[in-house]
Amino acid sequence: MGNISGSKINLVIFLSALILLGMWIPSRFSLTVSKSLDHRLFFLSPRSSNEIIQVKEGSYVLFEIDHPLITDLIKTAKTNRAIKRVVCLPGSTLKVEKRDYYCDGRSLGRAKEYTSKGVKVDNFIFNGVLPKGSYFVLGEHPDSFDSRYFGFIENSAIMALAYPIL
Repeated sequence: MGNISGSKINLVIFLSALILLGMWIPSRFSLTVSKSLDHRLFFLSPRSSNEIIQVKEGSYVLFEIDHPLITDLIKTAKTNRAIKRVVCLPGSTLKVEKRDYYCDGRSLGRAKEYTSKGVKVDNFIFNGVLPKGSYFVLGEHPDSFDSRYFGFIENSAIMALAYPIL
C-alpha cells in the first residue's frame, strides 16, 4: 500500500513539473520564422512590471509592432510581436540622407521604397539625437520591416530581452 501512494505522489509531482515546464517554456523561448534575422531561436528574459530594461547596442529586443502594413507583411504569423537588434541608443545621433541611415556617422543601411511584395512603404525620417528611452532597431536582412519604416521603439514597449541560441 505504501508503494502505491508513494508512486501516486511521484506521478503527481512529475505531472505538476511537466505542467509548470509547459507554462514556462513558451514565455522563455521564441522561434522566429522570418528571414529578417540570422538567428531563429531566442531565449527571452521578460521584463518585470514597471522595470526599465537595460538595453545595450547590439541587444535583441522583443516588442509588438503596431503599423498599418504589418498585416500584409506577416500574414503567416499569428502575432504582431517582433525581435530586432538595437543599433542606435538614446543620446546617439540618427541621421537620414534620402533612404540611407546613420547612427553617430556609422552606416546602418538603406530603406527600401517598396516591400518585397511591391507595396509602397514610407520611410521613417528623423535627424537628431534619439530621445531618452528610444531605440532604433534593425533586422539583419535587407527586407526586414524595422525602425527604418516604423520608427523608434520605446523602452516601455520592450517586452523582453532576447538572447540568440540558434
